[in-house]
Amino acid sequence: MIDDKTPNYNFLKPNLANYQEDDVPRIAQSISMIDAVLGAPASTTNRGLVSLATEAEATSGTDAAKAMTPVTTTILYRNSLRAAVEAASGGKVTVLFDDQGNPSYMRRFSPVTNKELYRHYFASDAAWNASVFKAIEGQAHPAFLKNGKMIKELLVGQYLASNINNRACSIPGANPWNVTAYNTALLACKNKGAGWIMGTAHIWGFLQALCLRQKFQPRGNSNYGMNDENPLERGIRADGRSAIINIDPGITKAGTGPASWNHDGTESGVADLVGNIWEWGTLMKLMDGKIMMPPDNDIDLPEADWPDTGARYDSTGGTSDGANVTNGGTPVISDEITKYTGVPGGASGGVNAGIIGAAGFRSLTKKSDYSIPAVIVQAGLAPVTLVGGSYETDNALKGAIWVQNYGEVYPLFGGSWYAWSERASSPGLGALRFFPRTCGWSVTTILGHRPAFLLV
Repeated sequence: MIDDKTPNYNFLKPNLANYQEDDVPRIAQSISMIDAVLGAPASTTNRGLVSLATEAEATSGTDAAKAMTPVTTTILYRNSLRAAVEAASGGKVTVLFDDQGNPSYMRRFSPVTNKELYRHYFASDAAWNASVFKAIEGQAHPAFLKNGKMIKELLVGQYLASNINNRACSIPGANPWNVTAYNTALLACKNKGAGWIMGTAHIWGFLQALCLRQKFQPRGNSNYGMNDENPLERGIRADGRSAIINIDPGITKAGTGPASWNHDGTESGVADLVGNIWEWGTLMKLMDGKIMMPPDNDIDLPEADWPDTGARYDSTGGTSDGANVTNGGTPVISDEITKYTGVPGGASGGVNAGIIGAAGFRSLTKKSDYSIPAVIVQAGLAPVTLVGGSYETDNALKGAIWVQNYGEVYPLFGGSWYAWSERASSPGLGALRFFPRTCGWSVTTILGHRPAFLLV
């Protein structure tokens, strides 16, 4: 049976079925409609405003003192939209505004400890006590740390980024922004104002661990608008075609799939983590296979200062100098690289080491005598099985992995709509691949990103 259940707060969302990314007036019109539905006076429109007001809002005059008496119609719309979304989601989702006043629907998360996220992977106290997590069990997951200090909240875009005046905005029903250049995606988030960032490896690792902890892995658009496991689960394609028509591109509008495509299986969940379009990640890159990454969400740390974690992606294929490689084999986590899948320092000309299919990522192996740092698992770059944990049979992490261990490349997570043969089962929370800063081949319809915000 097709899941056509109407979300319990759809009437609060802007009607963006025909939304164009630069059509800001239509957004204002939609928010005005919400005001009419609510009938909310100005004195009730500031819920959540004080604790979550962004720097840009404060600068524009939307501070605590003025929230009770909005000075312009625009401010009233902003506050009404936020109040409506927070009320409908029970406070799980809020709306933040960037330097241009563009809205973004954001899912709120409070700090979670490593023990809360990872203890269930270990069968006994003895196994847990011997794990790399034991020494940091009481610490917050790195997604909730900024340069060693715990933040108040992490806010993740509920929807994939759409483009409004070159700003990455999380808006329901919008067309996801296809971005082939890492820098474009990064700046579209950072330019929104202080606290904004593109989704990081640490954030992805947290969402991955959270979903498995709650024993729920979302499905998604893995086959031209439908899910390959359950073809009756479908979203609304951005090109207006039916999901049964295999004509490129098969992207679906943000958040238009069923609740089973959201991270927690509810209408308030983070949508489209699995499939639809690969999501660029930041605060992590590979330099000739070396994993360069800060220990937490230190979003102010210049890329040139990202430290070497000591971990590498080696390969069972490739050659010692990366020349004339035709088969990259499979990736291996190690502290050294014995085989490159392309010439070190180059951005192209080689191949990937990969493991396709739903079991790809969790089948990743490591050098036999190498102890993987906890942060590599916390960032979603290695399965918990490589640090002594185990997945439940009915809750094993899904997704494929492809690694380019030559040149400078950046991570992408989750998979895409583009599926064929055995690759139809490759999207998932464990799906991981790497591309250069600017992609040199035709991937214009499978790459995107998601904004996030750190409330310090």
